[in-house]
Amino acid sequence: MAHPFEVSNFNSFDLPFPTYQEPKEIGNFSLDANREFVLGSEGCKYLILPADSNRVRFDLNKGYEQAIKKNFQSPEKLDNLLKWFLNSKQLKTNLSADFVCYRGLLSLLLCTPYEKNDGWIICATKYDNIIYLCQYDTPEKIEREQNATDREKRMSSWGYKFEQYLSSTNVSEKPNVNEPVNENEEFCAVVRTRLNSHILVFGAEMDCVSPSTSNSSSMSRYVELKTNRIISSQRQERNFQRYKLLKWWSQSFLIGIREIVCGFRDDEGIVHNVETFPLKEIPKSAKGMWNPNVCMNFCEKFLSYVKQCVMKSDPR
Repeated sequence: MAHPFEVSNFNSFDLPFPTYQEPKEIGNFSLDANREFVLGSEGCKYLILPADSNRVRFDLNKGYEQAIKKNFQSPEKLDNLLKWFLNSKQLKTNLSADFVCYRGLLSLLLCTPYEKNDGWIICATKYDNIIYLCQYDTPEKIEREQNATDREKRMSSWGYKFEQYLSSTNVSEKPNVNEPVNENEEFCAVVRTRLNSHILVFGAEMDCVSPSTSNSSSMSRYVELKTNRIISSQRQERNFQRYKLLKWWSQSFLIGIREIVCGFRDDEGIVHNVETFPLKEIPKSAKGMWNPNVCMNFCEKFLSYVKQCVMKSDPR
């Protein structure tokens, strides 16, 4: 039996940055309006930036009552990613990976050294020499979601609406913000990369593609879309640097995204300006509140620990 994984002293992970291979897209899939699996890039959208990013008025409440909500009560686990594996011709014989999971789980690990309030549950199973990792909601998170106020539910929908304001299924057409948001729709890329000795294959929801790089095969053609409250105090700025930038960086770095586009909104859900954040500048903007080396080394050491714990294949 493996010894416990010690996490009380995160300074022990302040080591040279581990080797991280540039992620390569090996496939993709979409989820349609009914949340049905579709092989391919049918759900991929193009980034459409406003003419003047400093003067916009995007109402994120528009069509809220008609929006089609995703059913979070039915956890999908790894189901859709496994469907892609089964339908992928190039992977029929050999998946060639040590770990299979979703990006969100890896991002969670990267943020763990600096997130002291929220716990997590990760389950692992080994099949055919591959370890499959799946995140499960903690009882605390389930309780928070069940007790969410109407205001909190509305705010959780704003990110979906912002994506609608800045993306279109056709590169030559403006976004259609008059139709209700359908939260079931999704486009996922599947990538392979290597973290030191660990070969990782993971899926990640992608918001949109930049039209200027849409013909590229690099993951840098994708752009992440985010929203954030307009920063109006030093405390808000510190929280932004400490928590939000860490989460943004971890999500985008893992997948190879180089730009994040953020809409800054007021408390009523109105976006007043849109700003682009180059990924390479984000650690500098955090002003030492977190260290990418600690994040990546913690993730690498944790995966090594999982390998020690999960030794036998489970055919079930």
